[in-house]
Amino acid sequence: MLTIESLYSKNSGRNLTINGLRGLLALAVVLYHGYTGMTTSHYLKEIPFAQIEYAGPFAVNIFFIISGYLILQSLIRSGNVRRFILHRVLRIYPVFLVIHLFIFTVGPIIHYEWLTDLTLTQYILHFVSNLFMLPGIFDLPAAQIVAWSLSFEFAFYIIISVFYFGARTTSTLMKFLCLSSAAVASIFLIYKHPVMLYFVVGILLCLYFDRISVRIRYKYQSWFFLNGVIFLLISFLVYDPNNFWSLSLSLIFSFLFFFTVLCEEGALTKLMKSRAFQYLGNISYSLYLWHTVVMFPVKRLIPLFGLEHLNSYVLWVGFTGVSLLISVMVSRVSYRVWEIRFVKAIKSKNR
Repeated sequence: MLTIESLYSKNSGRNLTINGLRGLLALAVVLYHGYTGMTTSHYLKEIPFAQIEYAGPFAVNIFFIISGYLILQSLIRSGNVRRFILHRVLRIYPVFLVIHLFIFTVGPIIHYEWLTDLTLTQYILHFVSNLFMLPGIFDLPAAQIVAWSLSFEFAFYIIISVFYFGARTTSTLMKFLCLSSAAVASIFLIYKHPVMLYFVVGILLCLYFDRISVRIRYKYQSWFFLNGVIFLLISFLVYDPNNFWSLSLSLIFSFLFFFTVLCEEGALTKLMKSRAFQYLGNISYSLYLWHTVVMFPVKRLIPLFGLEHLNSYVLWVGFTGVSLLISVMVSRVSYRVWEIRFVKAIKSKNR
């Protein structure tokens, strides 16, 4: 019988392939914004490859699968919704809040994005809406360009918490209210934002990975070596959020891809377990949030130093490379100070 407690399988330990995959996905988002930063500024012509416009969003979708898989495990491990939410806030907010305050302090002065010439009322409203990560789920402007995904993350945290509480409560009325409200919210969000289905992929693998492995009598074969790479590429190449069948195929191959990640086998796992990707995996959250902030001043240096006359591809590579290097350095500090030391200090005070 499948119970809440039985969901904690042998895969609940730290999976180094997942950690390295985080690094790969964060790197993909940085490279994607390096490309869009150049094309939107007209320093580079758009590359005639339709899928490139989905590269960043697709990488975020794989992040959603990771969340779907790991967050359910984290909730089960916590055994307490309040403790779980507190841990999630401590995980997400320290870095986010530093950047949030920085952008809303410096942004209007340096004319960052849409923060120029706001009235006091508009400033307060945008400050509050961004503070509570509403842009993304709701059609509101995001001060942190990549923070739209955090809106989806927190919506998922709330829904999965309500499901979990409803499954464990002994009150029939409360169980009905929690499960029905969470189900309605899930259906509504998936209808409005089909990419929420990538969370479902992660949840299904959390629930049934062991059963699937046993049922199909899975045993690694040498010719599976490139499966992870192949499934990931297919999932990306068929991805189109505006086409039902393309999205469905992408979800299926994403499921197969993440199955290989959980098995920790093959070429992709060997690459993800390398020192470079483990390092990027550790700082991936800070890298994900900081890189667009770094890119803004780097892009402004291009006309200042007359670099716009360089070959467009050389300029693209240079801009992306410099932005990546600075972003990694900033993220390393951010990871150590805000993700490790600050959170550790907060937790020690609440013991």
